Order: sequence, then C-alpha cells, then structure tokens
Amino acid sequence: MLMMSNDPNEYTNKDLVTHLLDTAQHAATRGDLQTAETNLGRRIERVQDEIGQVRNELKQDIVNVRSELKQDIVNVRSELKQDIADLRTELKQDIAELREEIKEVRTELKQDIVELRTELKSDHISLKSEVKELRNKMDRMTWAICGTIVVAAVTMIFKDVLLAGLIS
Repeated sequence: MLMMSNDPNEYTNKDLVTHLLDTAQHAATRGDLQTAETNLGRRIERVQDEIGQVRNELKQDIVNVRSELKQDIVNVRSELKQDIADLRTELKQDIAELREEIKEVRTELKQDIVELRTELKSDHISLKSEVKELRNKMDRMTWAICGTIVVAAVTMIFKDVLLAGLIS
C-alpha cells in the first residue's frame, strides 16, 4: 500500500520504505509458499508411497488368504471323503451283520416251523386216534342205548305176559 504524495510522480522516503517493506514481505511469502509446496509435495509422495505399500501388502494378504482358504477347502474335502469312506465301511459291515442275523432268524424260524409241523402231525395223529376211540365208544353206547330201548320196548310190550307168568 503505497502512500503517495500529492504529486503522483513524487515519492517520499516513507512511500519508498513502505513499498520496499511490502515487496520484501511478498518475496518472503512466495519463498515460504514454495518451501511449503515442496514440503507438501514430498509429504504427498510419501503418503502415496505408503498407500502403494499398503495396497501391495493388502494384495499379498488377499493372495495369502485365498491360498489358505483353497488349502482349507482341499483339507476339508479330503476329510469329508475319508469320513464318507469310513461311514460306507461301517454301513457295509452293519448290513453284513444284519444279513447274518436275518439268516439266523430264518434258520430259527424254519426250525420252529419244522417243530410245529411235527407237533401238529403228532397232535393230528393223536386226535385221529382219540376221535376213532370216541367213535367206537359212541358206537358201543349207541348199541347199548339201542339194546336198552329194545329191552324196554319188549318189556313194555310183554309186561303183562311176564307179570302173569311171574304171578302164577
């Protein structure tokens, strides 16, 4: 800010000193700005370098995690395959045991059927002989009853004759 005298072409000492002071301050400010700009540029470069390093580290971490996950998946698949194979083996053994038990049960049932048939045949023969015996008894009883009826009928028919013969 220049303070001028009344004549625009004349400078006073005061005007000259003020002008020099403003110019010096302006030069110092420009130098400070250039230094600050240089420092800021360096800081930006450092931050960009750090960001690049962090990016590279993150990329490497992602690659490592992916690799670990792939290996974990392979391990889990392998474990699952082994578990499935073990289960299949156990199931096959269980099935074989069940088949053996079924064979034993079938054998026992066949033996039971044979025994029941034998018992039934024996019971049938026994029943046949009992039925035959009962028929014979019934036949004898029938003849005895018939004989008794005949004797009673004859007695009734000839009772008068018999009584007259006994009384006389």
